[in-house]
Amino acid sequence: MDVICSTKGAEAWVQKLNKVTKAFVRSYKNLHFYWILGAGHF
Repeated sequence: MDVICSTKGAEAWVQKLNKVTKAFVRSYKNLHFYWILGAGHF
C-alpha cells in the first residue's frame, strides 16, 4: 500500500481520462512526437 499516492483516486482519474483524452502523433524517420491533450502535466 502506497500512503503517498492515492491509488483509488489515481484509478478514478485514469478512467476519467479515457473519456476525454485525445492524442496525435507526428513521425519522421526515427523521430516520433506525441501530443496528448487533456492528460495533465504528469
